[in-house]
Amino acid sequence: MGMDAYIGVGHGIKPNGTFDPGAVSRGLVEHDLAVSVVDAYSDAMRRSGVKVVDEGHSGAGHDPNFVGSARRANEFRVKYADEVHFNAGGGTGVEVLVHPGTSEANKAACRAIAAGIAKVLRIPVRRDRGLFVTSAFGFLKATAMPAAIIEVAFLDSAADRRAIRRKDALDEVGEAIAEARCAFLGVTNKPPVRRGVAIAAAKPTATKRRAHAWANSKQCADVFHDIIDAGWRHARKLGIDPAVFVAQAAKETGFGKFGGVIDASFHNSCGLKTTAGGDNNDPAAHQRFADWDAGTLAHCAHLALYAGAISTAKAKEVGDPRAFDSIHGVAPTVQELGGRWAPSTDYGRSIVRDLLRPLRRF
Repeated sequence: MGMDAYIGVGHGIKPNGTFDPGAVSRGLVEHDLAVSVVDAYSDAMRRSGVKVVDEGHSGAGHDPNFVGSARRANEFRVKYADEVHFNAGGGTGVEVLVHPGTSEANKAACRAIAAGIAKVLRIPVRRDRGLFVTSAFGFLKATAMPAAIIEVAFLDSAADRRAIRRKDALDEVGEAIAEARCAFLGVTNKPPVRRGVAIAAAKPTATKRRAHAWANSKQCADVFHDIIDAGWRHARKLGIDPAVFVAQAAKETGFGKFGGVIDASFHNSCGLKTTAGGDNNDPAAHQRFADWDAGTLAHCAHLALYAGAISTAKAKEVGDPRAFDSIHGVAPTVQELGGRWAPSTDYGRSIVRDLLRPLRRF
């Protein structure tokens, strides 16, 4: 079929329809972290002219031993296949698993992958210069081409967790893997021009049905479905990606569970304050809306204003109480919301890493 690479995400939807998150430790979820790495890895390969198949959940409905992912790779007749995971069970560092029968070229590439990840995360390589030769995994046994399972780091290691949480760490891991795999294919690795996930979009990067299913997998409150339904059409009308709106609403409302200074009765899906503003801990400083239609419209308008997708006058017209000229166009990407929409510089990156990318691949 003319494809060069298959890149799978570890864990995901099991054959019975339930969601397998993989390893979980101190708020970090293996599957969601792998999604972020795969996004960056796939983008880097495509930027370099490589034709990539990258399937969310390693191919929804794959069997527990990941043979389903191998079958998909075989169907596309790719030149190599990788699956990205995160480790647990005691230990530290990066290792890349390969089958004993794999080629020497693939072993060399996998050692380069391990070295690249170790360099950007500043963690050790394990075993034989990062290589773990094993026949115990279905993905490695069933693939008909050079393949690897990339175990980026240990989620139950404090040192590895700190490394993973560092600014842009997961994007850099994806870039490091791509660099080694481009060399394996004999193509030139092209560096990124600009990193960031655009807020404005001509069309959604996920479906509304998928957004509802993803929210259910996160045990959302029932009201969060109302938020998705109300805000989806507003986001599209205002020229922003509805998936970005949903991810930010999930962060701001705790998937509709709230629990902060405001509750669902405010119909405020992003913690918007009144025009006058006030203390973060003062409920009266936050805007009340008549219903979710009005509240999500104001949310989408505020986000579109940050992205520069609409004018300040338009944002005011549709009910944004904080439509100020000073924020127009200051954050074209989700990552740039950090330090602007919210004080934390990690605010936007956390939305992309923990919410938006997993939503897009659900």
